[in-house]
Amino acid sequence: MNRIFFTCLLISTISISIGISAQQGDLMQIDSLSKIVNNSKISRQEKIIPMAKLSQLYVDWGDSIEAKKLLNQARTLARKEKDSKYMIYVFGRELANTMNSFPRKITRAYKIIDSIYTLIPKTKDPETQAWGYICIAVAKHRADLKYDYDDCFKSLRIVEKLPEKSSEKYRLLYHIYRGLYERYRHKDKTDETIQYLNLMYQAAEKSGYKDNICDAMMLNLNFLLFSPDASENKNLILQNVERLEQYISKNGNRLFLKSYGSALIVLKNIYLDYPNAQSEEQLKQYVERFRKIAQNSRNYNIKRTLFILDYLDEYERKNYAKVIELYKEIIEFDKIMRPELISQDYENLYELYIETGQYQQAAEAMNESMKYYRELINSKTEEQRQLAEVKFETEKKNAELALFRTRSVLYLVIGSSVIVFLIFLAIIFNRRNLRLKLEKKNAEQKAKLSEYEKEIAQKRMVSTNLQMIKKNETLEKITQKSTDKEVHKLVHTDFKNDKS
Repeated sequence: MNRIFFTCLLISTISISIGISAQQGDLMQIDSLSKIVNNSKISRQEKIIPMAKLSQLYVDWGDSIEAKKLLNQARTLARKEKDSKYMIYVFGRELANTMNSFPRKITRAYKIIDSIYTLIPKTKDPETQAWGYICIAVAKHRADLKYDYDDCFKSLRIVEKLPEKSSEKYRLLYHIYRGLYERYRHKDKTDETIQYLNLMYQAAEKSGYKDNICDAMMLNLNFLLFSPDASENKNLILQNVERLEQYISKNGNRLFLKSYGSALIVLKNIYLDYPNAQSEEQLKQYVERFRKIAQNSRNYNIKRTLFILDYLDEYERKNYAKVIELYKEIIEFDKIMRPELISQDYENLYELYIETGQYQQAAEAMNESMKYYRELINSKTEEQRQLAEVKFETEKKNAELALFRTRSVLYLVIGSSVIVFLIFLAIIFNRRNLRLKLEKKNAEQKAKLSEYEKEIAQKRMVSTNLQMIKKNETLEKITQKSTDKEVHKLVHTDFKNDKS
């Protein structure tokens, strides 16, 4: 039977920690957060994130009603804040819940993603912007295996600009590198996968978050165990096992129970294949310590971890009757909290029955596995239908936007051309009007000049006429005088003649 299945499952469920002291009990965690949420002296703004975290604890308890109520309250408060970072955080939690539901509500998830996209530019907090893109990347990867993690690169561009003193820089980098590790692992690009595994571990160490370091160690072991040349890497695997064991020995009390329990399952699985009496004895002490702390937990992941640890103990003792009994309990538990796992659960139970020679029960288990597998396939088909609709609508909007932009550019070109043409016409018209005005003005000036010239000519004519009249009068006078003189002379001559 594939025992490593448990390792993969639990590693995949590790998410951003909720920021409460590592091994605080469920009730203590809820009590601590409830005091903040119900404290009237604490501002509305300071209650939003604790309220969302409290909602997540109730999700892990399986209390969906109280979880939804708290998240709705957090959303109501976040909407009243000017800074969109609070709404991004609430939407991030809602997106995770939507993707953890069964069947997944893909259409709803992408509506939340669109909301986060819209809110990211509205906050000036780069850490929240980066976290928003990480939430989107995780959700899109779970919804669409063809997704290329482009949102991780968007987040990376933001985080790289954060100052070294930023408390969140390396924590965010850890989650970005984890996403890119998944990207290249699914593409079977070994070199890039190893590169981001190393970067992820380096970021985890620099972040100081113990759970991230533990997670990076488990992912590295998981990668080595499932690599094609795992049999050749025995020494490397054992070196990493020893490193993980030493780490939880020193930091076990500072790890979240989920991380601590996952590490124990990883080690327990490996020691079944690579026995080490001394290490196994030490591991038993760690497991007992975990059981004491976790026995009263109502958290789904913690309770499931307890079941699996018990199961692995009985499997090691070859107490198959107890193993089967425990596995049936795990199945009943998953029917309530993780129905997407039931088909695999029954397949594992089938292998147990085959191993113990209970073929009738094995056939029944396989029938149950097939029944739930069909339900799982139907669920996945519906998810893919919703995803196809979302992609179609997105492509349609993009096409419409591209068409709108093309038309806008075309209208702009046409409008600009029309404006230029109108300006050209206006210039021509203005120049024509100016020419006409000038011509008219010239004509008027010419007319005035002509009138003036006529007036001058008339004045000159009058003057000339007056001069002619004066000349004539003068001439007449002169002529008259001349005539008078001649007459006088003639008379005088005649008189003289008469006298003689």
